[in-house]
Amino acid sequence: MAKHFRKAGAGARKMAKKRALILYGFLLACLAAGVLLLLLAPKSPFAIGAGIGCVLAVSMILKSKKDNPDGLIDRALQGARGEERVETILSTLPDTYDVFHDLPCPVGNIDHIVVGPTGIFVIETKSHRGEITVSSDGSLLRDGRPLEKNVVSQVWRQTMWLKEILESRLGHSVFIHPFLVFVNGFVQVYRPVQGVTVLPGKWLAETITKKPSRLTEQQVSEIKQSLRALLDG
Repeated sequence: MAKHFRKAGAGARKMAKKRALILYGFLLACLAAGVLLLLLAPKSPFAIGAGIGCVLAVSMILKSKKDNPDGLIDRALQGARGEERVETILSTLPDTYDVFHDLPCPVGNIDHIVVGPTGIFVIETKSHRGEITVSSDGSLLRDGRPLEKNVVSQVWRQTMWLKEILESRLGHSVFIHPFLVFVNGFVQVYRPVQGVTVLPGKWLAETITKKPSRLTEQQVSEIKQSLRALLDG
């Protein structure tokens, strides 16, 4: 069984907690301000209007499907659960592999990094539901519509950042496989998208182990040491 470093989904769960504190703190402050305006200045038209406006704004946000705090928080938690599922999948890798989770980088945390005989893999986990396809111009689609952000570009930026860091530490060039894994979506993508492998979670471990071996035991050890230093540093 592969050895794991850090806990998958920790960053997403931290984000959910932060969102809850900020969003509900803001709404509570708005509601308190509205009530105070109505109580302390009951004869002032401006205060009455502002107070009612604050209370109505809070009510509208709580009823909104798009901006409801619970929805924003749940999306972060859904992401965390997706990363945890991938952690479980990666646990089935042989003990010649190590898995690193939640590595901070300038382009958002790298969800998972796998190192073993078949190479280095940067894995971005997505929890989108629906049918995942690719358009004629190479853009990923969910149920025929573009995703809310360019996740392929995100994976590449993370990959190139890690490549630069490892090469500076190791003193030689390295090759990294960028992977994009959808744990809930029905993936209908059968070729790399702009150089990124796109696949469902159930194919992840097998795809990694079936790659041809490209790293010696010594190279794997050196890369693992560099990644552990990154996590500690």
